[in-house]
Amino acid sequence: MISTAENWKRINEAVALEAERCGRKPEEVKVMAVTKLHAAEEIRPLIESGCCLFGENRLAESLEKWPQLNREGVSLHLIGHLQSNKAKAAVEFFDAVDSLDSLSTLLKVEKHAAAAGKRLSVLLEVNCSGEEAKHGFRDETEFFRALEAAAGFEFVSVRGLMTMAALGADEKTARAAFARLRQLRDKAETESGLRLPELSMGMSGDFKQAIVEGSTTVRIGTALFEGVPV
Repeated sequence: MISTAENWKRINEAVALEAERCGRKPEEVKVMAVTKLHAAEEIRPLIESGCCLFGENRLAESLEKWPQLNREGVSLHLIGHLQSNKAKAAVEFFDAVDSLDSLSTLLKVEKHAAAAGKRLSVLLEVNCSGEEAKHGFRDETEFFRALEAAAGFEFVSVRGLMTMAALGADEKTARAAFARLRQLRDKAETESGLRLPELSMGMSGDFKQAIVEGSTTVRIGTALFEGVPV
């Protein structure tokens, strides 16, 4: 059986190859290891192999397992939906939040970051698939209100956007969703004056389409832990 560490190497090679294939530099695309539902002993070999970027979906699960691990040199991101009543704990525990999807929660994150004296990078999640089950900004007006508010923040910095393609989407549909996020980012930079370099999009089954459309971070879980072909 191929080890997780070997899968990590294989995935990085596949991501670099795809970046080069579409005329991008491999270093332009980071690989985030998505470790939800995996215990500390499963994560430790990845850290020892040099993986330094991790994504977790649930605050409670992260609080239980990550104190068992050495986080020196590791950047731990919350990529699951953040409930506003958990904003304080998330700000204190995570290095970044990549899934903010409402103005009210964004304001609470800034409030708690200020209270903690902690500077925090965040991404705004946008629902580009149209699926009701997915989180993310749906209303463009609300999205731009959030950006306008963020322009005046002292402790929270919006660094870009995040999305997911529809579950089981074919390549054309996935690319269309990722293209929509990139186009929204370009519009947002022009209209807000903010610099939004990060586009977190693409997972195990569609990261190649995401890279073609400009992804700067692909979030890989299934291919990493289950060894599915990439």
